[in-house]
Amino acid sequence: MKLTVNGESLELTGSGDIPSLLAQLGANSARVAVMVNSAVISREAWGATTLSEGDSVEVLTFAGGG
Repeated sequence: MKLTVNGESLELTGSGDIPSLLAQLGANSARVAVMVNSAVISREAWGATTLSEGDSVEVLTFAGGG
């Protein structure tokens, strides 16, 4: 299925949920927040959130600093 992830087109090859997307991206799930179609998805809902063709996903990475 085709998604837009962080502004770029991506073909999702997994099961169509957020954990599959994060695995495909190689993202550290402990250090990211996810938005789907401008809605923040709680970490507890990631496995139950089914992505659909054409969804816009933002994967935001937390960065430390100081």
